[in-house]
Amino acid sequence: MIGIVVIAVLWAYFGLRRWLHSPLRTNYSSVPIHADMNEQTVAYQLMEQDGYEIIGGKVRIPFYFLVNDIQLDSRLFVDYVARRDGQTYLVKVARDRKPIEWTASSVRDRLLPYFLLYSDIDGILYVDEKEQQLQQIHFQLEEE
Repeated sequence: MIGIVVIAVLWAYFGLRRWLHSPLRTNYSSVPIHADMNEQTVAYQLMEQDGYEIIGGKVRIPFYFLVNDIQLDSRLFVDYVARRDGQTYLVKVARDRKPIEWTASSVRDRLLPYFLLYSDIDGILYVDEKEQQLQQIHFQLEEE
């Protein structure tokens, strides 16, 4: 009887420990909307002029992954969340230090993680303040 209790306690201890140290597997089904927005930016004004309703400000998405049992922490940033014609877009503003190349592989590598993160977005809006351009990116999976 004592052996069974010891085994049950050890099993519960190691199971709880594994659960507490396992990665958080959150299914981000809806985009978090942060009311704190900088309305004075060129990007904000460009989106408004083009008919977008800006519904959210900067979103920080922390995550981590394991490589050979070493935890690596990282994060993704979304600059705005916008809506137009019933469609919701995550907004990325172009940065000088990391310009995007408009090739299929570059767009996929840079923007697909944002699209896959939330199930209720319709696309990504890429805003280039210098060129005063908005690029709408929609991803579609081709079925074979």
